[in-house]
Amino acid sequence: MRIVPLIIKSLTYEEKRGACSVGSNVRDAACYVCWSFARAYEPKELKPFVTQIASALLITTVFDRNVNCRRAASAAFQENVGRQGTFPHGIDIVTAADYYAVGNLSNCYLNISVYIASFPEYTKAMVDHLVAMKINHWDGMIRELATKALHNLTPQAPDYMATNVLPQLLPMAVGIDLHGRHGAILACAEITHALYKLGLQTNRTVVELISSECVDALKNIHQKVGVPQAGKKKLGFGGELMRPAIDMTSYIFSTVCSLIEKLSLSKMPFKNNPVITDWQWLIDDTIKTLHLISSGVKDAIMVAVVSALSALCEEYYQTEPGQADSQMQDVLVSQYIEGLKSPQMLTRCGSALALGCLPRFMICSKLKQILEGLQHMCAVSQKEGSFTEARRDAVRAIAQVCVKAGVCASGSPDSTLCSENVAGVYGTLLNSMNDYTTDSRGDVGAWVREAAMTSVMDVTILVSSSAPEILSPELVKSMMCCLAQQAAEKIDRYRAHAGNILLCLLHSTEPAVPHIPHREELLSIFPVETTTNLNWNAPSQAYQYITQLLGLPQYQCHTLLGLTVSVGGITESTVHFSSQSLFEYLRGIQDNSAALTQFGDTLLSIFKDNLRNDRVSIPFLKMLNQMLANGCFEIFTTQENHQFCVELLTLCKEFKKAKDISKLRACIAVFCGLIQFQGEVRKKVLSQLLMLLCHSFPVIRKTTASQMYEMLLTYDDVIDPEVLDDVMTLLSDANWESDLATVRTHRNQLCDWLGVARPQVVAKARESRSSDKTPMKRVLRCAGEPASQQKVHMPREHSDRQVVIWTEYSMDGVQHGREVGKVSPEKKGILESSLQLMSADILLPSFSSSGLTHEGHARDVEQVYLRCSQGSLEWLYPTGAIIVNLRPNTVSPAAARLSVCIKPSAESRGTNIYLDRNGKLRLLLREPDQARGKVQCFSIQEGALFIEAVPHMDISRRITAFQYELVSDRVGPEAHSVGAPCQPCSDAEMLLAVCTNDFVARGNIRKVEQEEEHSSVTVQISRLYRQKTQVFVSGGVRVRSWTGHIKMPLQCGVRSGEGEFLFTGTVRFGEAWMGCAPRYKDFLRLYHEAQQQGTNPCHVDTD
Repeated sequence: MRIVPLIIKSLTYEEKRGACSVGSNVRDAACYVCWSFARAYEPKELKPFVTQIASALLITTVFDRNVNCRRAASAAFQENVGRQGTFPHGIDIVTAADYYAVGNLSNCYLNISVYIASFPEYTKAMVDHLVAMKINHWDGMIRELATKALHNLTPQAPDYMATNVLPQLLPMAVGIDLHGRHGAILACAEITHALYKLGLQTNRTVVELISSECVDALKNIHQKVGVPQAGKKKLGFGGELMRPAIDMTSYIFSTVCSLIEKLSLSKMPFKNNPVITDWQWLIDDTIKTLHLISSGVKDAIMVAVVSALSALCEEYYQTEPGQADSQMQDVLVSQYIEGLKSPQMLTRCGSALALGCLPRFMICSKLKQILEGLQHMCAVSQKEGSFTEARRDAVRAIAQVCVKAGVCASGSPDSTLCSENVAGVYGTLLNSMNDYTTDSRGDVGAWVREAAMTSVMDVTILVSSSAPEILSPELVKSMMCCLAQQAAEKIDRYRAHAGNILLCLLHSTEPAVPHIPHREELLSIFPVETTTNLNWNAPSQAYQYITQLLGLPQYQCHTLLGLTVSVGGITESTVHFSSQSLFEYLRGIQDNSAALTQFGDTLLSIFKDNLRNDRVSIPFLKMLNQMLANGCFEIFTTQENHQFCVELLTLCKEFKKAKDISKLRACIAVFCGLIQFQGEVRKKVLSQLLMLLCHSFPVIRKTTASQMYEMLLTYDDVIDPEVLDDVMTLLSDANWESDLATVRTHRNQLCDWLGVARPQVVAKARESRSSDKTPMKRVLRCAGEPASQQKVHMPREHSDRQVVIWTEYSMDGVQHGREVGKVSPEKKGILESSLQLMSADILLPSFSSSGLTHEGHARDVEQVYLRCSQGSLEWLYPTGAIIVNLRPNTVSPAAARLSVCIKPSAESRGTNIYLDRNGKLRLLLREPDQARGKVQCFSIQEGALFIEAVPHMDISRRITAFQYELVSDRVGPEAHSVGAPCQPCSDAEMLLAVCTNDFVARGNIRKVEQEEEHSSVTVQISRLYRQKTQVFVSGGVRVRSWTGHIKMPLQCGVRSGEGEFLFTGTVRFGEAWMGCAPRYKDFLRLYHEAQQQGTNPCHVDTD
């Protein structure tokens, strides 16, 4: 069978093309051919080739880079084992290398290959394949796995490795192929170390197992690959000059460091040999030049360098066991401490890690110097907000140095961790736990905090086991409080890390950590099962435990500080569960005046300490607003001028000159919440709000007016009822985005009505001309504002040599004006030519747009905000998509309980309509469903409308059109219906409906018709009290009667009835929907009773 050698060659065929390789399809096809051999030939015909085919298939099974090829080879081997029965050890191998086992590449190289190589028939073939095909593979991961596999396979054939493989690899290690050089150096290191470990079992050294030529070649590899010797600048291929440019060269340097590590661990007899000086120089030079290496391999090189240094020191820098070479000790420690001051961040990282990896005998007598260097770098760089990664590595190094030095209560601070230096170590680590440095990458200080938490745990366990007496109660308290703070914060990963460490220290018994504050209470909050069952990453689980720490005085401040950034954060799940747990705790102490007072004092203390810290102050204001809105301090509102409110108001006043919009908005919300407190403080709160009505930022003025309007609706005892309507009208109708002179007039009127002294305008020495610029904005008119009464003035010159665009319109008989933009005089001509288009935008009835204006932008998405209670949308020739945000004009808790109802036009087509909530779409209406005109209702919390155009090849007229209305939210089966719920009206509801419903009429039911989705009640009206729109048609001038149709949900089961009824209800999309409909005689009786008791909400003419 001349084809067998070709098939065996095809099983390992691979050809590099650019950055990847081809050949997997060839190898897969070869596996299929081998599979077919089992079915096509008798065992005796295939017997001469069994060993070759079996070895080739197993090599592909465990060493192929492509998982499909590995599985195909495994299947072919299994088929041959089953049908031929001549493959050596077939059943055992098939069991170990099945379809699922070969799916993991690391498992194949490191485990399955070792099992297969234990059968002598396959050992050398596998080793030869790794040396020939995988050591020089183009994929670095394959090269590294191959070297580790050779390490694991060495015990199967140690002599073969020492006498054949190693001499074969050494020339490759200094060859011109960088891939082969990288793999060969790693393989030499791994095989040498494996031979050393084998020699330990037979009391032989490694030099007894390998030839002297190999030893010399290993010793001099670093010179032949272009690594400079100490004191020289030898430039070889892949040498120093190429280090910044070629990633592969960086691999070579890390590989040589790995070789140094393995040769040192193998106890090569190089002590006092000049090669040690070269190796040390290479390690030091790599640390100094890490910044020149491309970022993709820096971490790997750092790990290799640190491991090499540790092994080198351990083997070659001891004069006697446990006694350091004093000269090298002085040189290395001084050099690395000096490296902590380098302007290069990576040099600082490398120096810190180098100090951390030094063996104990190198640290002895230098501990004080090392700790001072690391602590100084942490303190200075944290203050400057730079070198974050270096601080992280320095914090890790502090713990490593302390663990290696050991603990002795009465020991020397220059040799061990003792009572003299333990406070300094903990001080640095605890300060690092408060590192909140941020840069363009985000919260990079979290890396330092995570390292500090781990280091605190390591040092604490060490000290507790050896000398617990040096841990003072104050140190342990500070440590536990810092961990509690981190366990309450918003980032899941670091909260989980802190929580797990907190539980580890709390439940540690051997050794037990002394002086933990409130240990018994903590154990009751966190029983031992929480160490395994509590998922700190889940806010729903973590916060219900951590908020219980608020009841422990020593933990309250730090826990509340951590909760502040969680409750006032922006992540929905974190905010929800943290605030829920916090309010649950506060509800539990409402009857405990002392506990609530202490909580308030802690809250004020946090506020004072973080007034200038935006990371805390803005979330704090948001959290405080939620507390005030939920009545968490209701017990304080019964006392006039309570100290908590007075101090809180004083602190909030510090923000009124801030320029941060989010901070000002949060502050406004807090001011409105403080209005619930009694006494003189209420006047001061009103004064602050009235000053904000004339803030230089128009958005702040508008927000203040909106919040004040909502505040007066919520707290109706704030002002005199006689002026309440006037105040509410002015707050809602005035244009608070107008110029300051106009706004100030409105504000002063409010001051007079509210009995607050008018704020005095402070003249400024210089005022920026650009301070009154208002950005041009699109005005979308609410329903009921006639477009014919609105006009746009032509541009006119302004006093500061700008052209002003001014819009005027009339509403409810009152003329309004607004400046909507400014441009420079030289652009006046361009503005006049396009003014007509801009006028069209301003005069739109609700929202109307055309896809023809977006020609060529079929993938554009436009945001539209409709802020009226009802209106309509028209989109001609839709292309791309629009997001329609239906929001009320005022922001309030009540607004969150609204529902949106939309009714598509019968001609509506060309789009699909979705609900968009945080990027997740839910289909609401398909294109074919819109023509049915069925009303769809949904909660305003379910998101915005995402209207996406459906691609069409024709140019026929398409229009997407619908009406919308904002209605009060409803629950139950009627939640998605426009109609009223089917339930009897109470007496109070009946009286209120007559005063507030859209229509009120007296009459008879003529007939009831059952339609597809509702019932239609035809009525004849004898007395029409009120109708919002003309839903009932008059029978004529001389006939005092009206007729009309009132709809009801089909499930209500309405029937015709005799007698006269009083019909009330609402008008939705021009259709009347039934509300309360009592018999008129029952209503009269009820109304007269209410009239006698003085409880009727309004007057109704019943004559």
